[in-house]
Amino acid sequence: MKTAKLVMILLIGLAAGAESPAQKYFTNAAAHYKNSEIEKARSELLKSLEYDNSNQDAAKLLVEIEEEKFTANESEYIETAREFFEKGLVSYRKGDVSGAEAEWKKALKVAPSNPQIKKFLLRVEPENSALKEPVLSKKERIKQKHSADPVKQERQEARKESRVSPDKKKADDLYYDGLRLYKQGKIEDAVSCWQQALKIDPENQKALKSLEKYGKKGEKL
Repeated sequence: MKTAKLVMILLIGLAAGAESPAQKYFTNAAAHYKNSEIEKARSELLKSLEYDNSNQDAAKLLVEIEEEKFTANESEYIETAREFFEKGLVSYRKGDVSGAEAEWKKALKVAPSNPQIKKFLLRVEPENSALKEPVLSKKERIKQKHSADPVKQERQEARKESRVSPDKKKADDLYYDGLRLYKQGKIEDAVSCWQQALKIDPENQKALKSLEKYGKKGEKL
């Protein structure tokens, strides 16, 4: 919303007096931007900065144009989301904030995990602050990183258990060896490790569950 206001103010203000070449190109760029003629706007902004590379308004609008380039993951409905997103940009550049918000919300329904759409929605409606990604502390980020790896998580839980007998520890080690072999594609070797773990500790639920999923020959049931 700030960018749209900036463009409108500068168009009115600069039209009132004599313009330098840099100002003239920027005024042209602002008009093109308002009409969603983005390539023309970019060209005029570059010319403005050639005359005056300290022109902060031209630099800011050029950055804004680059940020408006739509990005999406391959798994999302890219073209549909892009269409709604770009319709929202057209409304936003004209100062139609409610129209922009409506189109961007449609885009978000199609691509709910897209951070760029969320970012632009935050510009037009403070109530969309719920779309902000949660800020995690360093401790929380580390915890989240470790929790993403189930093998590491299970190892940590096993280490926390007190009074673990040597046999149970050996069985657990064989279970984790089996997991590692399974990840390497050595299914039969993995099954063998889990079977050995159960011979040592027949109540080892982790090894038992793994064997329930895979046959004696390493074939998935």
